[in-house]
Amino acid sequence: YMWVEKSGYTVAGPRDEKVLPVDELRAALFYPSRADIMQTNDLCTELGVVSAMAFLKEFRDTTKATHNYLSSIDGRYSLKTISNETRKAGLGKEASNSTSESDFASAKQA
Repeated sequence: YMWVEKSGYTVAGPRDEKVLPVDELRAALFYPSRADIMQTNDLCTELGVVSAMAFLKEFRDTTKATHNYLSSIDGRYSLKTISNETRKAGLGKEASNSTSESDFASAKQA
C-alpha cells in the first residue's frame, strides 16, 4: 500500500483533473520552469556537491558506526561485502528499533 502511486487533486486545479503529486514534485525540483527557481539552479547544484562531500566525510569517519555501511570503503555491512543470503534476510526488516521514528518514516503525501 505504501508504494502505490496515489493520484489527487491540486488546490488550484479543476476538480475533475487528478495528478500524481510525486510526479509534480519531481518535475518542479528537477525540471523547473519558473524563472526565479531556474535562477537558483547553479547555487543548488553547488550546494548539493558541497553537502555530499560533507556527508561522505562524516559517514567515512571510522569512529562512527556509519562507516560500516558504505560500499565505497568496503564497509563490513555494506551491500558490496555482505552475502546475497544476508541481504535477502534483511528485506522487510525494520531499519530502526525506535517506534517514535516510525510515524515520521511512514508520513507521505495525502
